[in-house]
Formats: sequence, structure tokens, C-alpha cells
Amino acid sequence: MTFKLDIDSIAHAQIQDLPVPVLALLAEALTALALVLQTAGEPYHRDNPDGLRRLLFGPHREGQILYLRLPDQDRVDVLRVDWLTLD
Repeated sequence: MTFKLDIDSIAHAQIQDLPVPVLALLAEALTALALVLQTAGEPYHRDNPDGLRRLLFGPHREGQILYLRLPDQDRVDVLRVDWLTLD
């Protein structure tokens, strides 16, 4: 089963600001969310496993996707996409 990705306007703006090489890494991470939602990512707060979740991506886990999973609607709401750069 594939889940629909609903990307919030804030996350969309953050994606547009990512460095071009990061986009392929993000695409892989988003594909994982859409295909293996039940096992992808981890709870953002360990005390609330059904709430906000995060998926770290990148070669050193420098990227983070914050999302809500809505399996009853076959949907993932992507709320934020962050990329840590060390300049």
C-alpha cells in the first residue's frame, strides 16, 4: 500500500530552500514514508508514539522530516523539513 504525502506549505518552502544535492536524499526519505509508513521514522516525543513523528535522513542523519501519519486516511502530513549545515 502506498500512502499519499500531503506536504504543508511551510515544509514546501523549506524544501525549496534545500541545496540541490539534498533533494535526492529527501526524495528517498519521502518514498520510504509513502511505502513503509508503519515502520519508518520514530516518535518525536517517546511518551507520545501516536503523535508527531520524525524521520532522519542523509549520510550523517543531518536531515529531519517532521510528520503525522494518518493511516486511516492513507495519508502522511509532512509538516517540516530541516537540514543541518555546518559552515
